[in-house]
Amino acid sequence: HINDAQLQEYALLALWSIGLWEENKKDLVEVGVGPLLLGVMETHIKNPKVIETGCGVITNLSTIEENAYSLINNKAIVKVLKVGKLHMNNPAVQAKVMCALRNLSWWSDSHVEQLISEGGIEFIKKSMQTHPGNSVVKTKGKETLDKLNRVKLIQKGQLNSPLKV
Repeated sequence: HINDAQLQEYALLALWSIGLWEENKKDLVEVGVGPLLLGVMETHIKNPKVIETGCGVITNLSTIEENAYSLINNKAIVKVLKVGKLHMNNPAVQAKVMCALRNLSWWSDSHVEQLISEGGIEFIKKSMQTHPGNSVVKTKGKETLDKLNRVKLIQKGQLNSPLKV
């Protein structure tokens, strides 16, 4: 039933609900939800409800560091940016995309570097300009841009890394 968008949306909603409990988040990723989730989003890339829900699941699962690493290893940043660009004019999708990008980039400077190299700064700015009244896009976009800019300053030697002793 991979081609049934409504069924896949409901399946993603179920994953989102199950993943609300901390003890379930790691288990979901360990059993392979990441590639499945990203595959469903790719299959239904033009369906805003599937994309919005999929980004919600990514946001939820990536509150755990190991999960964020696993999702990123499955190209989550690239795929979230891709769907975000495709659905730029949809405020609900953009809100979930911003939350997903924020959580995916939060755990590691290498994640931030990947987001930067994939055009994340330009994407986030465009989304924030397109949806100036959307408080989630504005807040999560700003948080992510602040993190991206901090990493860029560290790379340029203009700011000390908190990891240096």
